[in-house]
Amino acid sequence: MPSSRFPAVLLSTSLIALALLPPKATALDAAEIEPAFALRALVADESSAVLDVRADALLADALDGELHIPLPDGSLVTINDVEKRQQEAISHFHGQAETEKGPQSAVLTLADGALWGVVPDAEGRLWDIVTENGKTSLRRGGGLAPPGLRPCGDVRVPPRSKRADPGLPISDAQAGVVAAEGPVEIDLLGLISRELAGSVTAAAESRTRFQHLVEVANQTFIDAKNDFETAQR
Repeated sequence: MPSSRFPAVLLSTSLIALALLPPKATALDAAEIEPAFALRALVADESSAVLDVRADALLADALDGELHIPLPDGSLVTINDVEKRQQEAISHFHGQAETEKGPQSAVLTLADGALWGVVPDAEGRLWDIVTENGKTSLRRGGGLAPPGLRPCGDVRVPPRSKRADPGLPISDAQAGVVAAEGPVEIDLLGLISRELAGSVTAAAESRTRFQHLVEVANQTFIDAKNDFETAQR
């Protein structure tokens, strides 16, 4: 009888010991993973918000090909097919978001601790990501539609002027563009004021913004199927 009780006691002791051990972690809880973007503060009209950005998570998400950006109204913009383009110490992120007007491009630029971007929401309206004085915020962009008009996107074709004279002469530079074969490169010259140069933070943010504007312009040409490219000098 004692010999048959010994394995039972040993088995019972082993089960108690296993119950006291902490469960083995097999995967991180999604709630414990900090996102690349998080809203920190909102304004009353939901037209802007302070945005917390984790650069390491942004780079990791971009590597996976997908970014998620929260908007002040509680919705989420998902940027798909994200491609990272490195330009020295500047990281550009290009992708597309689905909108009710079809897929639209999104461009983000990260450098010197500053993030600039332009992303479309589900209705096709644009949102700007800006960094000023070390603080990143999300603001409603666009502004092309007159006040009171129902939002209809940020693209507007201007009416043709009746005073336009198709017979006006064009400059040699314009003639060269018309006759050019292959891509046309537009050189840009950026000037930094003495006041701006005196602030290290402001100068770095401005350099990043300038590079972002160049990247947005190039993406606009690509989307419009124009063979142009801007370059900083």
